[in-house]
Amino acid sequence: MIDPSTNGRCLVGWLVIFKTVYFVFLSAALVLWPTFERDNIVRSSRQDWTSDGRLTFGSHFVAWDTGNYLFLSEEGYRRGRAECAFYPLYPLFIRWVSSVIGGHDVLVGMILANLFSLAAWVLFFKMAAHRYGEPAAVLALLLLLTFPGSLFFQFIYTESLFFLLLMLFCLALEREQMVLALITAFLLPLTRVVGIFCVFPLLWHLFFRSPPSWWTNMANRPGWAGKIVRVLGLRNGESPAPNSSDWGGMNAVCLVLAPFLGWATYFLLMGKWTGNAIEGFEAQKQFGGVQSIHARFDPVQFITQLFNPTDWHEFRGSLLDRCTFVLMIYSFPLIWKLDKSWCVWVLFLGVVPAVGGGFTSYTRFASVVFPLFITLAVFLRKPGMRWLRWLTLTVFVALHLILVWRFVNFRWAG
Repeated sequence: MIDPSTNGRCLVGWLVIFKTVYFVFLSAALVLWPTFERDNIVRSSRQDWTSDGRLTFGSHFVAWDTGNYLFLSEEGYRRGRAECAFYPLYPLFIRWVSSVIGGHDVLVGMILANLFSLAAWVLFFKMAAHRYGEPAAVLALLLLLTFPGSLFFQFIYTESLFFLLLMLFCLALEREQMVLALITAFLLPLTRVVGIFCVFPLLWHLFFRSPPSWWTNMANRPGWAGKIVRVLGLRNGESPAPNSSDWGGMNAVCLVLAPFLGWATYFLLMGKWTGNAIEGFEAQKQFGGVQSIHARFDPVQFITQLFNPTDWHEFRGSLLDRCTFVLMIYSFPLIWKLDKSWCVWVLFLGVVPAVGGGFTSYTRFASVVFPLFITLAVFLRKPGMRWLRWLTLTVFVALHLILVWRFVNFRWAG
């Protein structure tokens, strides 16, 4: 019998090797082939310039939103600043760790990002292996690592922290660990705006772990109502979660309230720091409302944007972002077949960002939609799919390399 702890150590070892090779080759490429042109650089207050107008080596790792998180970790929130659009948990982590160890914020931020993503990948692998076996889990992890938007797991972006909290939250739901579920549900809305929507998968879980008798009775009826109930979800006894009494009554109420308390804490902090509780929403307008929770859904405009790309990959009109969304929608029936509860995650992690941001940065946002990669792995593991499996990985790797090279050379990557 295989020792799980041995497997876990091997997995961590391989992931550490992956990250080491990733940064060694990236650093070597930056030294040998510095292709950026100064006129094309979007200058950040966190980027260091030499006296003759050239960027330092470290500046390649603080492009785009990285500079905003570093500003917040060093300077904090200030009213009227565009940086207020970004959520506070990750900058606070950088500030706390940096103040304790006396480190440089860029180095601390990079270390935290890679530690968070490393832990999240291990949990992701274990969840996939538990459900569908190690071969499918290995492929799911490879798809996640090579996915174009996953480059942001290596840099000072919230993807790493958010994905870790997401995996811990899913683990807590599956094993019914109340304290862990409460903590992660509270922290998710402090990390990313879509974190508040974790309440919907939580409600789904609480409902189907112990369905009421009327639901069970309806599911057993032969008519159309019974068919709809059977299609929508599990019947009593089919939930994979243990039926623990600790998750009923007031404990369930506290769980549902945890995301809202996290979000309320965000508003209280913004009010304290800037004098305006909704300063973050006001700052989002400076980015065109990208990933804005108050964006209104206009079906006609959404369809028009979907079928009207203007460039292969830029801030607006990206063909790559739209192709990623199409892949998400195409995979939805497969995800539904595997696990109906995952469709709730896909709806809020995969569809809401497209609606709220007009597809801007969608490939990056899709990197945390964990059901997509597990579903693709299960599908591509089927007999006769070997050619498609290798084609998918090849396309993912090629696009990933292109985007990471664009990112470190100050061109739009997501």
